[in-house]
Amino acid sequence: MKVGILSSFYPEIQGGNGWRIEHLTVSGGIWEAIGLLIYYFIEYPLSKILRREVPGPLKLGEMADTQYNEASKMGYTIFMVCSGEEESAPLI
Repeated sequence: MKVGILSSFYPEIQGGNGWRIEHLTVSGGIWEAIGLLIYYFIEYPLSKILRREVPGPLKLGEMADTQYNEASKMGYTIFMVCSGEEESAPLI
């Protein structure tokens, strides 16, 4: 994914405060979002009621990990590597 496309969504990081985006990747997806919903609505409340850790579905975790191994155009998590403008080399 090109940095210029997504960096336009983050003007506060790219300009005006001394930061420059060196690398930007989006990954994750629907399985991570579903996993978080299951955690917050089922696992966490049950762990508070039972006073012990309640494990989540293992297969769901594996599917989420698979989605994080691949960059995509749309994803759940944005990973950025930034540096100060004075520290960075110009992108070619």
